[in-house]
Amino acid sequence: MIVRLIIQDTDAGLRATLYTRNDPGEAESKSSEAFLVKTKAEARKMASDLARHHGLKTYRVLDKTLN
Repeated sequence: MIVRLIIQDTDAGLRATLYTRNDPGEAESKSSEAFLVKTKAEARKMASDLARHHGLKTYRVLDKTLN
C-alpha cells in the first residue's frame, strides 16, 4: 500500500489530496480524497494518520505550493 499527499494552493486555501494505491504487482486499487486545510502541518497529519491506519510507517509528500 502506498499513501501519497499532494499539497496545492487554491483560491480558497490549501488543498490536500490523499491518494492510496496498492503496491505494484497487486490488483489495481486506487482512491483519492481531497480536503481544504489551513496549514501544511494539518495536511501532513492527515496523511500520517491515514498511513498509520493502513499499518505503514511512511508516506510520500508532493508539495506544489510556492512557499
